[in-house]
Amino acid sequence: MFCWILPYTRRQPSRANVEICYTYSPPSWILPTDKLALLMNGKRISVFVLLLVTAISPCSALQEAANQEATTANRFLESLKRSKEAHLKVTETINKGDHPTKLDPDKLVLRAYDKAIASAEKIIAAGGTYGQSEVAADQKRINEVAERVRENYTNAAKSRIADARREATETYERAVAEAMKKRSATLKKSNATYQLSVAQSNLTLRLKQNAGKLGIVIWNLPSKANLHDRSTVAVKIELLQQDRVVWTNKFAKLNRRADNSPFRLPNVLFDKVRVETMRWTGSGSGLAEIEVYAGSENLALGRPCEVSSIETLPAHLDDRDALTDGMTQPTEKGEGYWIPEEKTKAIVTIDLLGPPNQEIIDAARARAAKTQAAQIRATIPTR
Repeated sequence: MFCWILPYTRRQPSRANVEICYTYSPPSWILPTDKLALLMNGKRISVFVLLLVTAISPCSALQEAANQEATTANRFLESLKRSKEAHLKVTETINKGDHPTKLDPDKLVLRAYDKAIASAEKIIAAGGTYGQSEVAADQKRINEVAERVRENYTNAAKSRIADARREATETYERAVAEAMKKRSATLKKSNATYQLSVAQSNLTLRLKQNAGKLGIVIWNLPSKANLHDRSTVAVKIELLQQDRVVWTNKFAKLNRRADNSPFRLPNVLFDKVRVETMRWTGSGSGLAEIEVYAGSENLALGRPCEVSSIETLPAHLDDRDALTDGMTQPTEKGEGYWIPEEKTKAIVTIDLLGPPNQEIIDAARARAAKTQAAQIRATIPTR
């Protein structure tokens, strides 16, 4: 008995398969006609199935390869996206903490990531190839951008460090300069205080030692020299101790027949002498010299002198220095005397504690020595 299972067709009943069974007993050397037909039908079905399988197999292999390639491309795409997320986490970590560097989240790097991801998605959607070589090329380009960003950060950091060092150096130098300036000012002030204290002690000592021998000599403008048309008639004399008036001669008349007028001073302590011109003849007042004596010593010689008014002509701009220069009888115009503005009362203040001008003192001593030598020579008989 032989049974064949034929495929279901619409002409057949609703059963899924139809079994065809034959029972026969042919001779061993004769093949029945119906058996031969059945055998031929079976061969045709087998050939059809084989052809169908052969046609379907390549399509299935291609589809499976395409699916596998798409999966691989998506996997590489995801790896690129993970790299971007890792980069973001690194920048977030750097910017956290007590002393963050506040780095920009590398906008250029993120832009490169976004560009590569968009390009990969476009290639995958079009069915193109995005594999190891493509993702490697994208990552290389991104790494190049990241390297440039790191170089920029490094250069910026070096620049910030250099700026900070320069600023710190400048701050230090300014602080040192300010400290040195303050130190110099402190030393100068301390030295001035010390010098003032010494000068005050010396002046007090001289005034006390020469009690009864204190006086002031006022030298009028020279009348014989053809230097001006002025002469002072009367002055007011004041003695000051620490800017407080301790004695006053309100109207001291000058001797117009002599070159100088001496006045006796009381036994008081004073450190400044103030002389004010009250009356004059001609176009105004003026003086040649003011001497303040303690015994035989001129305390005013070379001391600083201030005037309330001065003639504006160029030849007289330095006249204030002439009142204590030791030149009592000047002979040249603009040298050795002082004149204020025309028809103006003027005040002269001599600071006996001020630093003396050693150059003026030396010049006065040289003139005195020369005069003394001339006087000695005049006493020597010629025969």
